[in-house]
Amino acid sequence: MNDEVFSRKQNVPMTKEEIRYIALGYLDIVSGKKLLDIGSGTGSISLEAAHLNLSMKIKAIETSEEAFKLSLLNLEGLDCQKKKLKERVEFINDKAPSSRITETFDRIFIGGTKGDPSSVIKWAYELMDQNGVLVMNFITIENFTKSMEYIKNHDGFEKPEGSLVNINKLTDIGPYTYLKPNNPTFIIKTTKK
Repeated sequence: MNDEVFSRKQNVPMTKEEIRYIALGYLDIVSGKKLLDIGSGTGSISLEAAHLNLSMKIKAIETSEEAFKLSLLNLEGLDCQKKKLKERVEFINDKAPSSRITETFDRIFIGGTKGDPSSVIKWAYELMDQNGVLVMNFITIENFTKSMEYIKNHDGFEKPEGSLVNINKLTDIGPYTYLKPNNPTFIIKTTKK
């Protein structure tokens, strides 16, 4: 899905389309049954996952009320009867970790932690099925470093793999074209032993 299909606001983060493709690939989203999207922002990961896997159930949690409302707007705007998004995708306005989510998931995506990745990863681990896949995106070095350290020191996770992705988009500048850079993004994948 192109970024343009999502309603956006400047202060609400969104996982950009090329990063979504990589993250959803790492999640092996087409083989998954249940996805938890933590720090869902505009809901772009949840909604694209729902479009790619028509049987997947998705819960998404976002602490920002403005982002939560934007997620609902995107759900409304992208829903079509054939894909039954409203029946399969639930957005929750709450801070992770949350007592409102207690079931388990075979896929978990972390797009935001509000600066506390260790407690969010710990909570995600408790909600993961055995052999469940965890994928995380970070744009800050600090959260990437804390997350890698936590995963490497946790006996319940497999050795992480990942990438640093730098995307530049063709953009017009007068009669010329240049490559406008997006934020570099760290992507980490691990599984629960």
